[in-house]
This record gives sequence, structure tokens and C-alpha cells, in this order.
Amino acid sequence: MMSIVKITNADICQHDGKIVLPQASLDLREGEFVYLIGKTGSGKSSLLKTLYGALPQISGSGVVAGHDLRTIGRPAREAKVGGAVCEELEPRAVAIHDGDISHAPRSHQSSCS
Repeated sequence: MMSIVKITNADICQHDGKIVLPQASLDLREGEFVYLIGKTGSGKSSLLKTLYGALPQISGSGVVAGHDLRTIGRPAREAKVGGAVCEELEPRAVAIHDGDISHAPRSHQSSCS
């Protein structure tokens, strides 16, 4: 399956420039349903804001729906990267702990209603 979201060795920062997720890597594939979990302040919101363009990606590489996060402008990114389709999906947890992103094993089939 094709990668929908892929970041590699990206420093994820807050608005003040503080790195909250150093050298983060994440590969989400078409058809996956992902939970993003972690403690308060662990970088969940900063990661998502980087993916939709509210925070700049300052290092590494990042691609969302085929668009390079370092070259696409924020308005274009928000317009092109904003939807989700809910079908029979296989949930997977993505956990952020102490600045590291980890993937929990896939569990069971689920559906959205």
C-alpha cells in the first residue's frame, strides 16, 4: 500500500522553536486508521500542526498525500490535506513517549459509523 503520510528524521517544533519530537519518523499507509496517543506536552498537537501546515517543518523530509511539506504553501496544504475516508479500517496506535514515536501492533478490524 502507498504511504499517505511519511515523515523521516523531522524535528517537530512548537511555535517558540522548542523541539518536542527530535528526528521523528512516521509512515502511515493507505487504509490505516491511526490513534495518536501520548501525555500532555509530548508533541501530538505539534506533529499534527506540522502535517497540516500550521507549524513549519524545519528538518528532515515530510510528504502528505504526495505533497512535500517543505515546498507546498500553507493555504495549498490545508486545501489538499484535509479529508479522511472512513471504511473498514485496521486501527493502529501511534504513541508519543519521551520524544519518540512508536507504533503499536495492529489489532482488529473496525468500522466507522
